[in-house]
Amino acid sequence: MKLADVMRIFKLDTGVPALGTGRGFFAGKGDETASISPLDERPLASFHHASREQAEEVLQAARQAFHIWRGVPAPVRAQVLLDLAGAFREKKEPLAHLMTYEMGKPVREARIEIEDCAITATYAAGLARKIGGMEAPSIRPDVQLMEKWHPAGPVLIITAFNFPASLWAWNACLAVLCGDSTVWKPAPQTPLMTVAVLRIVAETLAGHPEVPEGVFSFIMGTNEDVAVPLVGDKRLPVVSATGSIGMGRAVGKAVAERLGTAILELGGNAAALFTPSAEMELSLRHAFFAATMNGGQRCTALRRLLVHESRWDGVVGRLKTAYKSLPVGDVFGENHTLSPLVDRKAAEGFEGKVRELKAEGIEMFTPGTALPDDGTYVPPCMSLLERDAPQPQEETFGPLLYVQPYSTFDEAIEKHNAVPQGLASGIYTNDVGEMQRFVSERGSDAGLVAVNDITGNLEVALAFGGTKDSGVLSEKGGDSWKHYMRRQSIVVNYSGQALPAAGVSFGS
Repeated sequence: MKLADVMRIFKLDTGVPALGTGRGFFAGKGDETASISPLDERPLASFHHASREQAEEVLQAARQAFHIWRGVPAPVRAQVLLDLAGAFREKKEPLAHLMTYEMGKPVREARIEIEDCAITATYAAGLARKIGGMEAPSIRPDVQLMEKWHPAGPVLIITAFNFPASLWAWNACLAVLCGDSTVWKPAPQTPLMTVAVLRIVAETLAGHPEVPEGVFSFIMGTNEDVAVPLVGDKRLPVVSATGSIGMGRAVGKAVAERLGTAILELGGNAAALFTPSAEMELSLRHAFFAATMNGGQRCTALRRLLVHESRWDGVVGRLKTAYKSLPVGDVFGENHTLSPLVDRKAAEGFEGKVRELKAEGIEMFTPGTALPDDGTYVPPCMSLLERDAPQPQEETFGPLLYVQPYSTFDEAIEKHNAVPQGLASGIYTNDVGEMQRFVSERGSDAGLVAVNDITGNLEVALAFGGTKDSGVLSEKGGDSWKHYMRRQSIVVNYSGQALPAAGVSFGS
């Protein structure tokens, strides 16, 4: 699809609003900014950020909406999400193409992300009759013990550029189903995707007058005027933020100081083990795609491949062949391709890391791929580490894969866990014992484990969250809905019996 057609579908050809409250969209009153395409580094559209005063208006709308929305029955809320899922599927093609134009993700991967939004909305709707509490027996006769879950309040959702739609959906769909209102602060690199998603929401809400204005809010602005004040605001009891570890520490500290709840999905440094029993074709494809999808701009991307020494020559040789055949720049095609990094700053940071590794004398492999003249493309590469080399402690957000041999399974586990991050992990094996060891308490210390699959390739029914520096709490499946609610424990005494007077006179 042509950019002009996509812009027209989402009304972006007539202006880019910086804030909205569900059905209403409003121009910003702050500094001017622009959306820059990494495909050619040309501006797609310019607009004004929201001001601090406008951020307050959005928050007020979300607070007012919450007081109404929390009283709407959960099955009614669910129907809104089911209709939203259908709307995402109807607009999948223009949404996917807009994502490709704005942040460079190959359109075949962008379609998967939009479908994930629809799946998430459907999953959240299915929780409508499952978000209740429980009853427990009391040690006292004629006393009932209960536990109930209530909506927490307006939820602030801060998302990263690399998944500009699904990161919002993971949080917003569950929060809205739970009876919360939401305020979305998106990444500065993807303003057009934000407006497009909320245009779809607005179209859905046209058929749902029961949804008050402010349940689905968004605001785009600077950290100083928007992000920092919102993160520190007690009126937002839950903050879900996706981004770097440094960002997560700052958000977590600010939310903790006001005793709020922070859901933090932060950086990764995923490793996978290529064991002696691994099936070559399956394992190679999963490892290669895990390292190169979205240009390596995935927090669950494979960063470190630990290869058993008996498989080293075969695995490294086949990976080199794969890298040499990887096309670059055909982001609107149907084959797997390497996309650009999101902006010039990201590309320069990646290139700087590669120069640093070469200066340290580390063996580097680059396939010599011809890069497009325009855009923020960088060459994919492998860093071939010696067996006794220390583990890379920092994540490089891009198509850089460290490959290192190992001898024993214990050695591989030790290397795997020897980093501060703990988000995603993987193992390629046909040995049941190794697989069970890897997923045991003595194995991977990451929050997500892939066995003979792409790292981080989780479905919505499983909770998404990391350990160590990779985050706090989780999103999506499992019992993650509880993070968007507050628990209430209840004792009901219907015995008619009072406590003994114990020497106290209560009069007559």
